[in-house]
Amino acid sequence: TCHIYFPVGNIAVQKRRQHAVAVGKERREAAIRTKRLCRDGVLDGTNALSDEDAIMDDEEVVLNAQTSAAVEELKSAASYMYEFAIFGNHVN
Repeated sequence: TCHIYFPVGNIAVQKRRQHAVAVGKERREAAIRTKRLCRDGVLDGTNALSDEDAIMDDEEVVLNAQTSAAVEELKSAASYMYEFAIFGNHVN
């Protein structure tokens, strides 16, 4: 098996990957909290979730933005690594 090593940018790629994983975990946790809040509100028969819903909506917007940014960073890193593999040190 042929392995291609990319010494330049490995640390940045690793950090971006870790950030993407962390954002994914935060998103899952937010979804679980939302489901739990909705379930508890339905069981109680109350409409006390309006403030929590607003907070969860804001949190979801932030998490979506973070996820999108992490994905774009990963795409950029992958593109850079591909160009480095093809063109060597002559990457712009």
